[in-house]
Amino acid sequence: MKTKLINIIIASLKEVNSTLEEIDAELKKPTVDTKIFGDQGHLDSLGLVTLISIIESKISEEYDKEIVIVTEKAMSKKSSPFKSVQSLADFLDELLQEK
Repeated sequence: MKTKLINIIIASLKEVNSTLEEIDAELKKPTVDTKIFGDQGHLDSLGLVTLISIIESKISEEYDKEIVIVTEKAMSKKSSPFKSVQSLADFLDELLQEK
């Protein structure tokens, strides 16, 4: 499941990147290690909101499950799930297993 989630995140990052005024070279070919938000992150807060919206939509289509990514659980984690592609995939996997 994580490979599929990683692919969803990567496709979503590319989609967000295509909407940015200045295309981010790192987001043209993101990997599991790509930093999303925070220290060395490639998205600002608006970009992160856009990314989350796209991911929620893609997960709904792929898994036929409605999830909300930005929750108290996400915000209370010691290490932000929005730090990298890998950390977000791990968090999404947790959310989907709870459903």
